[in-house]
Amino acid sequence: MLKRTEQILGLPLITISDGKEMGVIRQLVINPEMGRIEFLLLNDGPWYTEPKVLPYELVLGIGHDAVTTESATALDALPETAEVVQFLERKVEVIGTRVITRRRG
Repeated sequence: MLKRTEQILGLPLITISDGKEMGVIRQLVINPEMGRIEFLLLNDGPWYTEPKVLPYELVLGIGHDAVTTESATALDALPETAEVVQFLERKVEVIGTRVITRRRG
């Protein structure tokens, strides 16, 4: 199944292991060389807290109401993920592009 990128923004990220909401999807972080989503950037609290990122490969599914991952251990603080910062500085955005919503396996 495919969803448009704007349908993913604003969805909560839920962990399968404990059903906990870890934040809301704020931005898709694109690798322009590979032409694919590498990370999801989350809003996970007040403005003064560090944003968190989830490697896209750890997304289990994207549904109508939420994005799912296995557990909170998959999340990293933004400053700890130099690769994400490099991609964000390039300001690559994809609006209206379709995204695969379920991992094959």
